[in-house]
Amino acid sequence: MAGKCEICGKGPQFGHNRPFSLKATNRMWRPNVQKRLVNIEGETRRVNICTRCMRTLNKG
Repeated sequence: MAGKCEICGKGPQFGHNRPFSLKATNRMWRPNVQKRLVNIEGETRRVNICTRCMRTLNKG
């Protein structure tokens, strides 16, 4: 799956793992992005969309 949501632009974020020894190692948090068919302005398109945006589209 692609790493970026085409609706909201949410992408990976970076930070550190911090174990008990406080030795910082790099890590990444990736959004839950999935390929879905979405109806945008009357046109059905296949987009990479995060699950948060899917929930928001289902509300309306």
